Amino acid sequence: MEASSSDVPIPRKEVATTHAEAGISDDDEGGAALTLDMEKIAMLRQSSDRLIDVVNAFHDSTDALDEAEDEEPEETEPVEADGSVFPAITEAEDEWDAFFALVHERRSIPALMALAKGAEALREYARQTREIPELLLDGLNEMAVDTIGDIIADENGITEDYRDEINNRLTRE
Repeated sequence: MEASSSDVPIPRKEVATTHAEAGISDDDEGGAALTLDMEKIAMLRQSSDRLIDVVNAFHDSTDALDEAEDEEPEETEPVEADGSVFPAITEAEDEWDAFFALVHERRSIPALMALAKGAEALREYARQTREIPELLLDGLNEMAVDTIGDIIADENGITEDYRDEINNRLTRE
């Protein structure tokens, strides 16, 4: 549906408030004569056409994004930074296997390795990857709660209860 000029509100400050501003002059017979600046009208028409093109292009691009969001993502094997591929989560031997499988699947091993070195290392990793350290920590804790039933770390790093288990498993990786 194309917008007509009557559909577009004109800001109050752009409305002519005097006859002179509107291009109306008094003629000798006491009436008003309207003078139109055709160059200005042509320029305004070109500007509005360009604006309509930009709005339509934006609208088309958002429609394409909406369609892309509706598509199912391709299933891929998790890949670590070194290029190794980890299997998807299957039957885990224990809760820690399930935790590490989930961490691998979500490509969070580098964040866990940084966290194992301490909270400052996690903050540095987050800075390098342009992520928020608290969100990385929350994500790791969420995976831990889902698999082992408890959080593994706080703002100071991996909790003492789980430090040895995590470090031992990380060295096996």
